[in-house]
Amino acid sequence: MIMYKVINQNGNYGIIIMLNSSIEQRNPHKSCGDFSKLVK
Repeated sequence: MIMYKVINQNGNYGIIIMLNSSIEQRNPHKSCGDFSKLVK
């Protein structure tokens, strides 16, 4: 399982989890987020 930390324009954190070549976005604020450091 690979998790990326996403920082929104609002400064909130979202988590993107990649499972089996599929991406689940768990981000309640639905803002334009940029991929940040890889979180393990």
